[in-house]
Amino acid sequence: MQSPSLQFTAMLTAMLTARQKPAPWTGHGDAAVRIGERGLERGRPLPEQRPDADPVALVLIHPDTETALTGTLHCARTRIHGAWTEPYRLLTHALAGRDLPHDIDLSTEVPSHRLRRDDRVRDR
Repeated sequence: MQSPSLQFTAMLTAMLTARQKPAPWTGHGDAAVRIGERGLERGRPLPEQRPDADPVALVLIHPDTETALTGTLHCARTRIHGAWTEPYRLLTHALAGRDLPHDIDLSTEVPSHRLRRDDRVRDR
């Protein structure tokens, strides 16, 4: 059994690895959606959503309970960081005990100067 500090270190390492090398999102399954400067939230596309659509119609959901946190949002594909994986939980508003901003607008692209270099290359 690992100590709590080793468990936290393992979780943090997994999150940093996932953040640096995200699994590509294919248009199926949940996506990690960029919110604000550094946050990611779990987004679930609507069932009728085409995999190649831009913008993507999705609902942000709680990473643990899978309850909807928003109504349908239209998300520019450039805001999708990659496929959702569990290590991203550490970056969500829900895990931090914060509410999502009331004025979420995912319809606009993330300005390229706010993306890391790796994200700009991958999103092309």
